[in-house]
Amino acid sequence: AKYSAPDGNAPDRCFAHKPAGAVPWKPEISVPRCVAEGCRLRAAFGFPRMGLRYCAGHRPAGAVNLKARRKPRCEGAPRCTGRPLYQLPGEGPPTRCEAHRAPGMAAAAFASCPVAACPRRVCRNHPEGRAP
Repeated sequence: AKYSAPDGNAPDRCFAHKPAGAVPWKPEISVPRCVAEGCRLRAAFGFPRMGLRYCAGHRPAGAVNLKARRKPRCEGAPRCTGRPLYQLPGEGPPTRCEAHRAPGMAAAAFASCPVAACPRRVCRNHPEGRAP
């Protein structure tokens, strides 16, 4: 750790050589803060071309979470924000949410029963025997 005098801005001593009354130095980390008056929370919401400007409590209508990792979106409808969990058997990653899944699509995010023609997720006590 680095230490500075209580009124100092920059660290100038190590732990072994710190003077009496020295405090641990922490740099002022530049994080976007909410622009609402008096709010010191970190900003996570805003408009796509304006950047982070608002916390969750002060976000205006239409502001989106710009801090969240971009997640894949459902391809079933143009503006669907559902999480894709369904895919056609043997195809790539899931492309549709539950509301927009096509006939024959299965949940890819969950283990399915290995017994043929069983549509259930992970069957433990199947009529034909215990599924692994």
